[in-house]
Amino acid sequence: MNVELFNGAFDVFLELKTPDGEFLDIELVPSFISALRSFSREINLSDLSDFKLKGRNINMLIFGFESVTAIFFTNPKIKIKLFKKKIFEYLESVIENHNEEFEKARKTGSINGLIALSAKAQKWLVIINKNYTQMLETHEIFDLKRSRKAYNLLDELSEKVEKDFYSILEEIKNLKIRLMTATFDENISEVEEIFQKIEIIKSKYLR
Repeated sequence: MNVELFNGAFDVFLELKTPDGEFLDIELVPSFISALRSFSREINLSDLSDFKLKGRNINMLIFGFESVTAIFFTNPKIKIKLFKKKIFEYLESVIENHNEEFEKARKTGSINGLIALSAKAQKWLVIINKNYTQMLETHEIFDLKRSRKAYNLLDELSEKVEKDFYSILEEIKNLKIRLMTATFDENISEVEEIFQKIEIIKSKYLR
């Protein structure tokens, strides 16, 4: 049984492709995970009820139950550990309440009896995705992109301050030259105008 946030989400977000550029058949993954779990039992690995595989463009969080294995595919940027307990509890409840349907699907190879359950699971997936997005927006989850944005803003501020202070230093330098000339010429109006300029600069930079 496959459940996506929306139809085609695997292809759009995770870009699961073969070396030939073809989209990977997602149905092949459960077989691989099942074989991995069987191998772990063969070599007597303990406490493998759940584990995580991480790659450059995909994360897989695998939950193993007695007769069902659930695999979560996520973008590597998603901090799935924040919801790991909630996901496990949901899966545990679903498997416990629908054990007969899963057992029938396993024996017959048909998942027709799981269609309604799949639709419910998709709604749950939409809700948990929305909760994650809200936590990002309210800054409850560390967001690297936000840190990068802050760094870029600091760069912009630094450039602006340097530019502004260079400009004001040049203006002060010119005012000194004008003041020397006005003093030599005893130009009262020019001196008063320079005083006005000084007050403007003070109000802007010496608050």
